[in-house]
Amino acid sequence: MFRDLYNQMVEVAASVEATEMAVFSIASGPAGLDLKSVLHVRPDEASDEQRAAAVAAFRDIVRQCVVQGKDGAIQVGNAPDAAGRHQFCLVTLTRKETQVIGVAAFIVRRRNLDEARVALARVKGAGS
Repeated sequence: MFRDLYNQMVEVAASVEATEMAVFSIASGPAGLDLKSVLHVRPDEASDEQRAAAVAAFRDIVRQCVVQGKDGAIQVGNAPDAAGRHQFCLVTLTRKETQVIGVAAFIVRRRNLDEARVALARVKGAGS
C-alpha cells in the first residue's frame, strides 16, 4: 500500500515539476488537529535535521488549509529564481465523504499565482 501511495504521489509531483512533496494523514485528538507525516520526498542530500525542518514547515503551511477546509496555492518564498519564477506550495486535501482525512503538498516554481493555481488544478485532477 505504501509503495502505491509513493508511486502515485511521485507521479503527481512529476506532472507539476515539484521539487519536494509531503503527505500527511489527519486525525483530531485531545490536543487538537494531528498531522502525521506519511511521506516526504526531497531529491537531494539533505541531512535528517534539514528534512525534519522541511516537514515541520510543510506541516505549518498545510495546517492553514486543513483548518479552513480548502485547497490552496501559497507563495512561500519572496525572491524569484533566475527565470523569474516564485516558489509556491500547492496544497490539496483528501476527503472521505465530508471529513478531511489527508493532505498532500508540493513545492513548485511558477511565475505568478495564476500559474500556481493552474498547477494546483492539475494536482487535484491527478488525484481523482
